[in-house]
Amino acid sequence: MKKFLLLLFSFLTISAFAFTSAFAGSAILQWNPNSESDLVGYKVYVGSVSTNYDQNIDVKNVTTYKVEDLVPGVYYFAVTAYDTANLESDYSNEVSGEIENFPPAPPTGCMIIEIISD
Repeated sequence: MKKFLLLLFSFLTISAFAFTSAFAGSAILQWNPNSESDLVGYKVYVGSVSTNYDQNIDVKNVTTYKVEDLVPGVYYFAVTAYDTANLESDYSNEVSGEIENFPPAPPTGCMIIEIISD
C-alpha cells in the first residue's frame, strides 16, 4: 500500500453535530476512499488538542463515521488508512469542530392547578 492517504481530506468534513443527550454531541466525518487493492480499513483519530489524539477508532472499511458521546468542547479529527500487512498511512489533514454547551430549554406551560387555603 502506498504510504499516503488518497483521502482528499478536504472532503473530510464535520458534516453535522447532533446533540444526542444532555450536553453530549456527535460529529459525522466523511472522506474519499483509497484505491489500494490491499486496503483493510481506516482509523479515525480524535483529540481535544490539535495533532494530539487521545483516541483512535478502527472504523473498518467505511468512508463515513459518526463519532458519538462528545462532551462540549473543541475536537480535532484525522484519519489514516491501513492495509493487510497492518501498515498504517500518515494522518490525513486535520479538521476540527466544536460541540457547544446548550442548556435544556426552559419548561413551558407552568400554571396553578389549585390553591388551597387552610
